[in-house]
Amino acid sequence: MTGSVPQPASEPAFDDQSPVCLAPPIEVMVNAVRSSTENPPRHGETAVPARRPGVGSLVLLASIVISLLAASSAPNPLYARYAAAWRFSPITTTVVFGAYAIAVLLSLLIFGRVSDHIGRRPVVLAALG
Repeated sequence: MTGSVPQPASEPAFDDQSPVCLAPPIEVMVNAVRSSTENPPRHGETAVPARRPGVGSLVLLASIVISLLAASSAPNPLYARYAAAWRFSPITTTVVFGAYAIAVLLSLLIFGRVSDHIGRRPVVLAALG
């Protein structure tokens, strides 16, 4: 049988009644909100839908950041008075300013982690009291 082409097997005919897919239909729910009585929330999920913060929250946070930045730079005008009163050279004033900036950075890094570990309220009470 040289040169002969094999013929494909005939396909079975399907009528409208025969099933094509044997798997049961799947319901797909995208971003569905489940009630807490149906199923408990999964890990990382909340039973209550998230709320978008308002403009008041943004204004409050911005004022806190501005206040903290202003407070961290409060000693700057005093450096000229200290330099005149204690007869500091310009390099000594620069070293004092740099030491203050490094101390603020280190304290924020250290005490920020402490407040994450033990809570904000105990750290604030310890700082105030």
